[in-house]
Amino acid sequence: METKIVVLDGAMGTQLGSLNLTETDYRGNFDVLNLTRPDIVKMCHMKYLLAGADIITTNTFNSTHVAQKHYSISPDVAQSMAHMGAKLAVECAQSVRSSGKVAFVAGSLGPTPVSVSIVMGPDQPYNRSATFALLADSYQREADVLIQAGVDIILIETVFDTLNCKATISVALDSVSGRTMSGQNIQAFWASIEHSMPFCIGLNCCLPAKELALHLRTLSRIAPCCIGAYPNTGESCLGKTESPEEFSNLMGHLCCEGLLNIVGGCCGSSFIHISELAKAVSTITPRHTPPRSSHLWLSGLDVTLLDHSSFIKIGEQCNVYGSRFFSQLIKQNKFEEAACVARSQIQSGAEMIDINTDDALSDSVGKMSAFINQLSSDPAIAKYPFVIDSADIAVVEAGLQRIQGKGIVNSLSLKDGEDIFLQKAKLCREYGASIIVMACDETGPAETAERKVEICRRSARLLAHIGVPLHEIIFDMNVMTLASGTRTNNAVEFFEALKGLKREFPLSYTIGGVSNISYPFRALPSLRQAITSVFLFHAIKAGLDMAIMNVTSATDFNSIPQEQRLLIEKLIFDQNSSEDTAETLIHHAQHHSPSHLPILLQSPSIPASDRLTLAIAKGDITCLKSDLEEALQHNTASQILEGPLLSGLVQVGSLFGDGVIFLPHLLRASRVMHQAVEILKTTTAQFEFQKPRGTIILATVKGDVHDIGKCIVGTVMACSNFKVVDLGTQCEASTIVSQACEQKADFIGVSGLISPSLFQMELLAQELARRKFHIPLLIGGAATSELHTAVKLAPLYAPLIHIRDASLCVPIVSTLMNPQTRLHLLDTIKSKQQTLQKAYATSRNSLEVLPFQQAREAKLILDWSRSQPRMHFTGIEIMRDYDVSQGTAPTNKYPDILCDQKVGGDARAVFDCAQTLLLRCEEQNIIPLHAVLGLFPANSVEEDVEIYDDESRAKPKCVFHGLRQQTHSNEHCLALGDFIAPKGSGILDYIGVFAATAGTKMEALVTQLNSEGDTESSLVAEALSHRLVEALMETVHHNFLQYCNLPKGIRPAFGFPQLPDHSEKEAALALLDAERAIGVHLIPGSYAMSPCASSCGMFLLHPEAEYFGVGCIGEDQLQHYAKRKGVVPSALKSVLACAVVD
Repeated sequence: METKIVVLDGAMGTQLGSLNLTETDYRGNFDVLNLTRPDIVKMCHMKYLLAGADIITTNTFNSTHVAQKHYSISPDVAQSMAHMGAKLAVECAQSVRSSGKVAFVAGSLGPTPVSVSIVMGPDQPYNRSATFALLADSYQREADVLIQAGVDIILIETVFDTLNCKATISVALDSVSGRTMSGQNIQAFWASIEHSMPFCIGLNCCLPAKELALHLRTLSRIAPCCIGAYPNTGESCLGKTESPEEFSNLMGHLCCEGLLNIVGGCCGSSFIHISELAKAVSTITPRHTPPRSSHLWLSGLDVTLLDHSSFIKIGEQCNVYGSRFFSQLIKQNKFEEAACVARSQIQSGAEMIDINTDDALSDSVGKMSAFINQLSSDPAIAKYPFVIDSADIAVVEAGLQRIQGKGIVNSLSLKDGEDIFLQKAKLCREYGASIIVMACDETGPAETAERKVEICRRSARLLAHIGVPLHEIIFDMNVMTLASGTRTNNAVEFFEALKGLKREFPLSYTIGGVSNISYPFRALPSLRQAITSVFLFHAIKAGLDMAIMNVTSATDFNSIPQEQRLLIEKLIFDQNSSEDTAETLIHHAQHHSPSHLPILLQSPSIPASDRLTLAIAKGDITCLKSDLEEALQHNTASQILEGPLLSGLVQVGSLFGDGVIFLPHLLRASRVMHQAVEILKTTTAQFEFQKPRGTIILATVKGDVHDIGKCIVGTVMACSNFKVVDLGTQCEASTIVSQACEQKADFIGVSGLISPSLFQMELLAQELARRKFHIPLLIGGAATSELHTAVKLAPLYAPLIHIRDASLCVPIVSTLMNPQTRLHLLDTIKSKQQTLQKAYATSRNSLEVLPFQQAREAKLILDWSRSQPRMHFTGIEIMRDYDVSQGTAPTNKYPDILCDQKVGGDARAVFDCAQTLLLRCEEQNIIPLHAVLGLFPANSVEEDVEIYDDESRAKPKCVFHGLRQQTHSNEHCLALGDFIAPKGSGILDYIGVFAATAGTKMEALVTQLNSEGDTESSLVAEALSHRLVEALMETVHHNFLQYCNLPKGIRPAFGFPQLPDHSEKEAALALLDAERAIGVHLIPGSYAMSPCASSCGMFLLHPEAEYFGVGCIGEDQLQHYAKRKGVVPSALKSVLACAVVD
């Protein structure tokens, strides 16, 4: 396996089916041929061995007694079939081994016609056609016979139900969804069976070779064992049969990617297919096996990967002890209604479900079995991992026998001694479940941090003896109640235990049942929720990885009033004053809640207008209708909208612009504004209010395809009763102007992310002035600034306003719509723009721009006496479906921001949304990350870099033109060429050129999410694609430096400060043939790249290379630069991301 790719044989059924067999020979059951026509079976084995197969599989695919029962064949005869099938294959292998050929026998165990996971009828979704125990017994009997007959390998093949497989590992995937028939994706399948530590895992059946590539790449990345594939060759059911040459070529390509250790054929494959396959892979190096992951993989139909970077919420309501409602449903066998409890928790944010059906007066085993079967029949629930919660080992086993994914057992402890502890742990390992270990021993639950850690240490040592890895252990520190009258500070001891465990067992995880902490306050639900939220905030900071909790009534930490939060923190941390603090808290809650915000808003002492402002600011609709009705008694609908409602939105916009809150909060406030508008429409007879307040045209200007900020503006404006006409991206100035005429627009709003967009905005401003428009033009986007708007755009057209942040658009346009405030705002803006123009002119006059020749004389001169390392490979490499899971990207404040007191809740919402989208994208291959990288011989000529075809360096293949700094800001005036060995120096230097993209499918997903009304997810999806491209570039750069054996380097991108000329992208993409390689091209008429989430740039190799900004350049350098490029200087100003000083 380490030196060659091993060849498995082809389809036995295909070959046997092609023979002229009679009903007497096989009776529709090929396994019978082991007894009736052993000569034919041996002939097939020998032909595959002579064709080049290293492994032949026994003709025992259906020889379990469960499978043969469908042919009315007894278990004894089924065992005889299995024994003879193995004996025939072993004899054939032995006959060729004598001549020196490698030959092994794999005993085939097929999936059987029954399923333990899949519902076979709609009437009782908690019933199944077979049990785990029945299948386990059947598989065990056949496996024993095969091993006794001498097989070398047990091959569990064509698995369509993971639970069937666990009762027994090659997988059969559905040809459309890429999942097993029982619904699991490939990552979830691996998580379910990895505990068995298989020698090899592979894919077979259902799909031909060309459609297995994506799934094999995923499997190859995650499985620390050999990978095999023996796909179909087409077959009539797939509409096409591949020839031996086509089949072997496709498989050869997969092997060349380093994906496989074992290859073979399934349905439709013949001796010739295997012969050609053996030749094709004979010289290819097998896949290198990656190390085993130290992260915790859990699964339902989808995978849940825990890597200590995120907090997991586990729903607690499916517990007969925790919910009276659920308990009654279980007692009455209302499993479908009980499943609704689980679904509600999932919809409220639970990422796993804790399940407990223990009841001394009922059949807990039967209840657990039926309920998990019910949950498994609902994909919306079954996609998540289950936590089997029971003190009864029989109930635990019943649960584990019915989850096809990898779950958790809650919980084990040393309270009954080490022997019982280990007995239960071994059962958990047998079924592949992770283990929650309670900090409890023979003396009872631990109270102090020292005792908690001591018990966990002892438990971990015992589990290590039976092979349980640390990352499969989840420690429960026993969350004790607050204000319980004990002398021990339960919360502080819990936090300290968490910190101690994280130091001693960094690979393990921690959990807590956090509802216990606030149990004494159960009469005040809102206070209890607030206590739980504050406790969780500090527990997560101390190292808590997951919590079992009531997610349906969780309170946002950021929404808790400061006074109440401070009291709760005093209760948690100050044991000496806990009784007094508890009394104060109860008194406070009784006077300010039971649900602090709604009661506050209902308070008659606060005017309705102020309550409406608070409702918008908090994103709360509880009393919205009644407060609006009260406000209408004294104000018109327009006064309410432009008064308290707009005031609330202004508050939110200001906080959003300052980074105090995140996008979800802004959108939530906007939705409340929208509901308020709809209520006003239905409760007022004022005709003028039934119409939109105004019309705004939104567009991303020509040459730019980015529109995240524009979409946010559109959402907020629409929610505020404005008619929004979104023209999309790449909009010509003439189109924008004509639509403004046609729609009788009150405003035009344009955005741009890249610097060429600024030139397009100038054209738009000039066109509006030429057409004598007078409606406000709103300018926004990452490329814009208040200074640029004042200096470059305001002199061309008025009124023209820069919008610093999307959230500020509504307050500004609302002010402009009001005749009483419009003129004052426009005068203020004009005055500020004039001030900025004067300040800019003053700074330009004082800015000393060196003459270009003098700047050249101040260039950086590096020591080139030590020659650069010669590269063993130059050329272009295409990297498709690149894996960035182990890569890095700038993290800024992550993960600390998730626990931030002000923005942690919103940050978590964005993070969770992105994680959900990532899983969706990975399953549906929505973001295939592609890159193309070229490593070329290169030398510099002053600022420019010449790229050569080969080491002769006789003639440049292309030239990248660079700009030089021209100010006194640094000791040297840098240019990109300074870090490349000069031409004529005799130094053989090199440069990397790259392009990367997340593809086009994300744009379709964004459109779909928008059409579904999920604006928040669509915006996160768009941002996510750009972050993934950044991670892709960082990962490729890291690997590139490792390949070149260099400690560091830089990767400037075109259009950024070091390479400010966007037009240079054209040469880079042409050099890489990027459109053919990965689909990246420039949008006609602009220098924006398509797909939108794309980037291109250079890798510089010199260890002293550094990032810098060109800054302002002089007219003299512009002239020189234009001459080198062969263009007129005026054409460059629109594509340069730097200023030109006249």
